[in-house]
Amino acid sequence: MMLRFNSLFDYVFGAEGASERGHLRPRWLWLRALGLIFFSAFYSLLFQIRGLIGPDGILPAGRYLSALHEQAGARAYWYVPSLLWLSNGNHALMAISWVGLIASVLLVLNFWPRGTLQKGRRPSITASALSRDTSTPAGRERGDGAPQALIADP
Repeated sequence: MMLRFNSLFDYVFGAEGASERGHLRPRWLWLRALGLIFFSAFYSLLFQIRGLIGPDGILPAGRYLSALHEQAGARAYWYVPSLLWLSNGNHALMAISWVGLIASVLLVLNFWPRGTLQKGRRPSITASALSRDTSTPAGRERGDGAPQALIADP
């Protein structure tokens, strides 16, 4: 009985041995599917990002980040880890979208999968961090998820 438990434990948690080939196909399919999901997300973002967080967008990243920096100080970089702190103009937004799109294509083509996953994930972290207003002290002060500095009281 103990021998069966040990072999089951080794099968689940042990190093991949003779059955390694059996795990390659699902891993390969999973990474290709993930690359296609990233591709659809970044392809969609490519056409929408200027209208969403561009300088003339619904919630301009520049205004949001500067208001957050005024209220949170240096902690703002921790609250919203983003490449847009460096530059948040239309060119930077398009560059982020294109990097994510190219990384997703490279992932689908199986070119350096671990590296392309890291490159593709960073822009998505940037976009998700900008869309979460409640993660900042500014968003929590009002209680409705909107940063205090960006809303004019009626």
